Amino acid sequence: REYTNGFIGINGNNHSSQHTDHISVIILQLAHINPIRDYFLLHQDDNGSRSELIDIVSLIIKRIWSPTLLRPHVSSSELIDHLMVKYNSVLLKGGHLYNPRKVLIWLINKLIQNNTEVSKVFMQSCQGQLRQQLESTRTKQISFWNLTLNLPRSSFFKDGRNVNDLLQVNLGALIKEKFYSIIANENDSTTYQMERLPKYLIIYFNRYDTAINNTIKEMFPIRNRNQTIVEFSTEMNLSNSITQSKLKYCYKLQSNVISQVKSN
Repeated sequence: REYTNGFIGINGNNHSSQHTDHISVIILQLAHINPIRDYFLLHQDDNGSRSELIDIVSLIIKRIWSPTLLRPHVSSSELIDHLMVKYNSVLLKGGHLYNPRKVLIWLINKLIQNNTEVSKVFMQSCQGQLRQQLESTRTKQISFWNLTLNLPRSSFFKDGRNVNDLLQVNLGALIKEKFYSIIANENDSTTYQMERLPKYLIIYFNRYDTAINNTIKEMFPIRNRNQTIVEFSTEMNLSNSITQSKLKYCYKLQSNVISQVKSN
């Protein structure tokens, strides 16, 4: 069947007992960040002198973007086998689905480990910087791969279970309120302000209360999830930092990872 290269799925693997969706979505996301995609497409295995993990990720991304595939999907078997052997199934422990954000951070750190070339590509593409206010006169620079946004608490559906009763927030306003405000947020014990934006901004919404344990989350995946609707604009303009308000970055949505709850 005809397919559009770059927009194909990553199917399951031979390890039917393992859940790998949390890994597949991150590989697909990285495959659509242009500088990272280009690096892996041009990557050559120099007689095993480089990281085996880099070689396998490069192979999967090359297949995702290949215009000559026999079938419109690729398999993650090689990557899963490597993770199980090399890293003792760190992302496959117990066969449970992991938070994709944790997979992203773990994978980036492993890919850039002891490899200056890969590290440079990721840092120039996805790494930004925040200024942490420690005391009244002391600050600390912190590098980040993603911004974590805590959604405002919303009540359950009102009478009639009307979806219009759900709280709605704008993504740009949510970021500016947390990282571009000069006044400290009373809900946060630590204040962070934007120092430098990355070219590709990765955002994570924390939809679960950290006080709720994993067992309750699994039993009631919908009821205990923050159902605030986040409005994504076609374009989002942000200042490079809180001090450089004239230098603007225009972001467009490149990919979106969502959680899909399956009924038993």
